[in-house]
Amino acid sequence: MDFTESLMNILSIVTITMCGFQKVPQIMRILKVESSDGISKESLFMELFSYTTMASYNFLNGYKLISYFEYPLLICQQLVLVALVLFFSSQPFTTLAGIFGAYTALVTTVMFKLFPSSILGLCVSLATPVSLSSKAIQLKHILTTRNVESISVYTWLMSSFTNATRIVTILSDSADRLLLTNFTLSSLLSCSITLCCVLFKQKPKAE
Repeated sequence: MDFTESLMNILSIVTITMCGFQKVPQIMRILKVESSDGISKESLFMELFSYTTMASYNFLNGYKLISYFEYPLLICQQLVLVALVLFFSSQPFTTLAGIFGAYTALVTTVMFKLFPSSILGLCVSLATPVSLSSKAIQLKHILTTRNVESISVYTWLMSSFTNATRIVTILSDSADRLLLTNFTLSSLLSCSITLCCVLFKQKPKAE
């Protein structure tokens, strides 16, 4: 194993490790301020769709868990985020129970390989644009409301970093243009959200 390959393996491990707690700062931030203002619900659900689709695709195709382990880690954190945002948005318990019941049923059909492959194929083709759109929606929401009190800068900073490391590992491995485009755009959007959070958090102090 040469130096470049070793470095790429280290970057992959770092990426997966960071994904294991990427959403934790955001979860802690919401609990601290006891508010989810400034966080787009649509963006959260779109991200959850993207993570679930990619995890399901890899699972049903029998790929090694290490190659997509970041998705299950992100899904667990995303579910906690969705629950907190809905809770602090004063959503009734029946709504929360219905959403998580439906999601559990969906995951069960995937685990027992009962989910139609044709529908999954369609979902996979939509996963990338949905993931990018979710970040674009969150960015637009921040620019519109200028409310970043409940948004964690650290979560988006880690998102920017992990996307950037994936660009490096893909360039070294397959140089797949589609994947490179996806992670480049994703990294730019995450960086933009991080920058907006920093600027809008500093603005009150400047005034």
